[in-house]
Amino acid sequence: MIRGLYIAASSAISENKRIDVIANNIANVNTSGFKKDTMITESFPDVLMKRMGSTDYKDIVAKAPIASKMGVIGKMNHGVRVDEVFTNFEQGSISSSGNPLDLAFQGKGFFTVETPAGERYTRSGEFTLDSEGYITTKEGYRVQGQNGSIQVDGKNISINENGQIFSDGNEIDTLKLVDFNDYMLLKKEGDALYLDASGDAGNMKESEGLIQQGFLEASNVNSVKQMVEMITMLRSYEANQKVIKTHDELLGKSVNEIARV
Repeated sequence: MIRGLYIAASSAISENKRIDVIANNIANVNTSGFKKDTMITESFPDVLMKRMGSTDYKDIVAKAPIASKMGVIGKMNHGVRVDEVFTNFEQGSISSSGNPLDLAFQGKGFFTVETPAGERYTRSGEFTLDSEGYITTKEGYRVQGQNGSIQVDGKNISINENGQIFSDGNEIDTLKLVDFNDYMLLKKEGDALYLDASGDAGNMKESEGLIQQGFLEASNVNSVKQMVEMITMLRSYEANQKVIKTHDELLGKSVNEIARV
C-alpha cells in the first residue's frame, strides 16, 4: 500500500514538472527565436519479486529470462521520473518586421553575442543599436562579427544573406554565424541564449543558414497544442492526487480500525 503512495507521488511530481515546462513554452510564444521544450519521462527500473526462501536475489536478476523457474512471482514498477528536458530546434515561421536591424535565420545556425559570462548563441535576431553605435540584443549584449563587436558609423545599414554588413555602402564586418554538430549539448540560459556545454571546440562548425534582413523568426510554440497538453497534464495531476488521498484513507483505516480487531 505504501508503494502505491510512492508511485502516485512520483507521477504527480513528474506531471508538475511537465506543467512547468509547458507553462514556460506558452509564456514565450511571442518571444523571437524561442525553441520549445519537451519533457521526457522514464520508468524507474523494474524490480523482480521473489518468494521466501528462493535463491540469491542477484542470481535471480542475472537470470531474469528464466526467473519463472526460480521462484519469482513477477515484477513491479516503482513509478516514473524525469529523464530529460529536450529542446525542439525546429524552424519557426518567419515574418517581415520592416526593421533593418531585425534578422532571421533561414536554416540551421545561431548568432553569436558577447555576455559578461562569455560568448553565447541565439536564434533571436531582434537587434538594435546602443548609444555607442554597437549592434546589440534587447538585453544589451553586443552582437559579434568576425572581428569582434560590431560598431556602425553610418545610417544606411544593409546585411546580405551571408551575414556581410554594409554601412553607407562600405563593408564593416561579417556576422559570426555558427552551428553545432550536437544540439543536445546546448544549454538554455534565458533571454533566448544558449551555452555550448560540450567544452569542446569540435562541436562548433560554420553555419550554412542564410540571413534575411528586416525579418524575424517567431517561436516554434503552437499555443493551441500547448494549452491542450496543459489541460491533459492537469487532469493527470488531479488523478494522482485522488490516488494519494485514497491510499491515505486506506492507511488510516488500517491503523485505526483493523488494528483494533
